[in-house]
Amino acid sequence: MAEILFGHAGSTRPGPRRAAVAVLAAVLAAAGLAACGDRESTRAAAVDSSIEVQVAWLPNVQAAGEYVADAKGFYDDAGLDVHLTPGGPNANPVQLVAAGKADVGVTYAPSLMLARNEDIPVKAFGAAMQKAPLAYFSLADEGITSVADLAGKKVGIQVGGETLLESMLRNNGMTLDDVKTVTVGSDITPLLQGQVDAFAAWEINLEQLAPAEGTELNKLLLFENGTKFQSNYYIATDAALDGDISNLTAFLQASAEGWQYALDHPEEAVDILMEVNPALNRDLQLEQLTEYLPDYVASGGATTHGFGWMDEAMWKSTVADFQSFGIIKDDLAPQDMYTMDVLEAADLGAESSK
Repeated sequence: MAEILFGHAGSTRPGPRRAAVAVLAAVLAAAGLAACGDRESTRAAAVDSSIEVQVAWLPNVQAAGEYVADAKGFYDDAGLDVHLTPGGPNANPVQLVAAGKADVGVTYAPSLMLARNEDIPVKAFGAAMQKAPLAYFSLADEGITSVADLAGKKVGIQVGGETLLESMLRNNGMTLDDVKTVTVGSDITPLLQGQVDAFAAWEINLEQLAPAEGTELNKLLLFENGTKFQSNYYIATDAALDGDISNLTAFLQASAEGWQYALDHPEEAVDILMEVNPALNRDLQLEQLTEYLPDYVASGGATTHGFGWMDEAMWKSTVADFQSFGIIKDDLAPQDMYTMDVLEAADLGAESSK
């Protein structure tokens, strides 16, 4: 049964994930990287101090860790000169990293796999989110509570969204031929006006979903319906990852501190984001950071292995899925998509610190 995001009057949304925040704090503290601890003894020594980072999207709390690390001086303390470049609909982090215009990018699993399919030499070295937040929302009256219920329905997806929809459908015994795809923008209005029966959006993007406030919605989370991968992967070129990774290691350590500080001090973190992007809705950003993001950043493998952990079994499953669907070449290996070297060097996990 799909969940109700915005229910009837009197319904409540999930409470803050305080347990998840506490677990991540404990993991970072055990690794010697708690925001208030002695950072100098545990940081990697940065070799190349300048790092250009192409953020996935426009400034908001989905990148709170990076913006907080920058504002609070965590990158400076690591000996890094980090410049965060906002993303957006016209920015492609994979292409920018491959072209040498950014040292680090933040992107998603399908974009990375499709890049490797075209022999673009980039890999992931960490994942800020332990699960993908994409969901397909529908009006409760439509009765769409399972993937099978999408049969014959109009599904609104953004440009490039066919791959993820196809993956979820195929994992549930269906194909794209079973639905009618409609290209939409980021505005959820087409769903509310009945132009589409389902609408693709991140469940954590509360500003995007705000027009539906007070409307009862069902949602089908991609991660809960057969297509499991993490999100907001940090990527760099093969050449950078095959060379001296000290700067990337220091970047990951400082980003971990930024995320922990943001989760521990959400009001201040949102203030930092508001300074960068005053157009944000402060209340919705704060709700997103306190009510939703802990379940994405401080969950899964991050609870034992530390911030940014990548699940190798999940990578193998995702690559196998995309190969079986004919989306990527059969000769690609999961290890073509990622490396654990930076995570192991960063030593962020509670287990490795014992």
